[in-house]
Amino acid sequence: MISDEDLAQLNQSTTFNYIDPRHGGRYEPWSNHYDRLALGLKLQDDGRTVKLVRELTGGAEADPNGIPQNAPGAKNDAGKLLPDLVLGEFAHALEEVVRVGTIGARKYTPRGWLEVPDGQARYREAAGRHKLALQKGAVWDDGEGGTRRLHKGQVIWNLLAELELEIREGKYKERM
Repeated sequence: MISDEDLAQLNQSTTFNYIDPRHGGRYEPWSNHYDRLALGLKLQDDGRTVKLVRELTGGAEADPNGIPQNAPGAKNDAGKLLPDLVLGEFAHALEEVVRVGTIGARKYTPRGWLEVPDGQARYREAAGRHKLALQKGAVWDDGEGGTRRLHKGQVIWNLLAELELEIREGKYKERM
């Protein structure tokens, strides 16, 4: 068991190792203290080893460096969403989905998908058709009237359209 003071010092350190289950449980270095804080992560002593665990902040806004809200240099973004983890890390895949959306907007009308009657079901079915094509070995949407883009991009675009319509309708409001 380590002391609270030592644990606090470890949380402030710039480099430590943690167990990363994505890499077969190997110890991995994590050297960016600010990324750890922005993600709401801290070290916790469980009596045997020090592990990286998610710190539950209860939704209160705070500066990840502990700077008071009204002090110069404060930025209350600890625990907030980190869009760059998706936008930056999936840039190529997202670009493919954007290409699919652009082709659709040019074929029909920009944002016209929002007005499609029974859109949720129809986009779910469209995603299913593209997934079926993938299961049969087709990679590109090269059929008659096809977009000439990846079927996976089509699946993702259609699922995003369905999800967006569901969210706008308020289907998940109790959990958002």
